[in-house]
Amino acid sequence: MAAILSPDRSTIDSLLPHLSDLSPTRSYCDLGMRGVPTIPRVCDMALLAIEFHSKCRFHFNASTGKLFHELPLEERTKTIHHIEKWWAENKSKSVSEGIRSQLPHADFYAKVWMAKRLAALGEKADREYAVAILKSLVHENWGHTAAHAASALADLNDISPVDVFYTRWKASLDKPGKIYDSYVVFYLTDHGTRREWELLHQLAAREIEKGLDAGIARIWPALVNCSKAKTSPLAIPGLALALTQTRLSGSRSFKGGASQAFSYADTAVEHLQELTKRDFGYRRDASADERNAAIEKARRWWATEGSKEYTFDYVEVLEKKRANKAIDSDKK
Repeated sequence: MAAILSPDRSTIDSLLPHLSDLSPTRSYCDLGMRGVPTIPRVCDMALLAIEFHSKCRFHFNASTGKLFHELPLEERTKTIHHIEKWWAENKSKSVSEGIRSQLPHADFYAKVWMAKRLAALGEKADREYAVAILKSLVHENWGHTAAHAASALADLNDISPVDVFYTRWKASLDKPGKIYDSYVVFYLTDHGTRREWELLHQLAAREIEKGLDAGIARIWPALVNCSKAKTSPLAIPGLALALTQTRLSGSRSFKGGASQAFSYADTAVEHLQELTKRDFGYRRDASADERNAAIEKARRWWATEGSKEYTFDYVEVLEKKRANKAIDSDKK
């Protein structure tokens, strides 16, 4: 325990022998529960402590979630030998050098994890190196993996992947059947501008015209579920698209836990009421018929008035006003 809690990286010396210890860290008493829980072994805790002190990842389990002791003996032995070799080469070096040494051996998620910790060391050179690693991961990957690396860059105040994703998706307009990832949509709505929202709207409208249902490879549902759908005027045109999507898609709780089936159109009209400050008569505690009537009212409004008023030119102006107001509020 003292070795685990020690802030000194040299404690890794005392942790290495425990990487082969398969002793359970706690006892298990069967009280009739279903299934036997996975109990961490000493080797799991030793590896966790080594990764904590080194700020490196050696066991790559992002896809499986398996603990170190659950690996086959051959894989555990290979990992232990690698850690011992890495420590022998980096024991007398800095934390930064240790991370850089391990990065080429890591899988995608471990590289993101280590790059973030390298940047957090505070040195300019380390931060620049970490940013370069993350940018390369964005360029080398697609879909949710690229979005994961892009989000790590955003935490470092670098949103250059916005241009990467925009260029990729703009080029896909003439490629029917292209699969889009909702994680990239969420990234673009979080960090993009009118340019990105307008492209997403164009792609989403095409999906709805084709009658494509909701799914992880669809854009229009992500425009309803993204964090900015509740706050950004740029979301208004995309929310209006979803007013036609009245098929029940899930259930939600209200009034102290009561369950209610709802559709994407339900969510869209709620957000539209808030963003446009127009009352379509939608209330979450209303009957299904009353909620559907409110959705229909919003749909008619959009067809006759809203689409003419809330153009991208107009919502861009509204978004700038909202952003400036938020900045002024933060200064107070």
